[in-house]
Amino acid sequence: MSATMIRTGVAGVAIGFLAGCAHQVPATPNTAAIATPAHKVPLSVGFYFSEAFLGFQHSESKWGDGWNFINLGQASANQFREALERNYVTVVKLNGKPGKAESDAKALDLMIAPEIQGYAFDIPLTKFQVYPATITYKINVYQGDTLSASPIVSGVGDTAGSPGFDFSTNPSNSASKAIEDGVNKAMAVLATTPVVQSLAQKKAP
Repeated sequence: MSATMIRTGVAGVAIGFLAGCAHQVPATPNTAAIATPAHKVPLSVGFYFSEAFLGFQHSESKWGDGWNFINLGQASANQFREALERNYVTVVKLNGKPGKAESDAKALDLMIAPEIQGYAFDIPLTKFQVYPATITYKINVYQGDTLSASPIVSGVGDTAGSPGFDFSTNPSNSASKAIEDGVNKAMAVLATTPVVQSLAQKKAP
């Protein structure tokens, strides 16, 4: 192999390192992590996920590599829906945003329209350290056309890393845990809002 070819190969490798890699990081929260109450709240709840919510992704460069969290919105939606169904007697999907004309809205006690306000993460120096991740939700609670509450919660993922060749596994685990934690916190804070407590007391047997 000529010296020119060797120099060209080394230069190519160097450029590859400088350019970094792009990692696709899926979130796969486990519905088994949902905190299930002993008794469901005796309310009829509608839920609405906007296109912005369902399509929420996050991409950022860390340590020269690109990290693309490709399904944070859809994974959150799946977890929210399952959590609502475990916590409330009746749960229905809304055809439009709360506050708009909705044929089934009159039969509902309240409507939930969560937002994702942001996602933050970091990549540690070594794979054995914690991969921190935080997702922030705003839980909009409607009664008819009225916005009754908008609590904000932050789900935290703090999974310790493990060795392996798949660089997306560790940040994926923390993203999944952040969603699990955030949805559980959302259900807990939702249950303590004055509007939910008042309605639940009226409908309690």
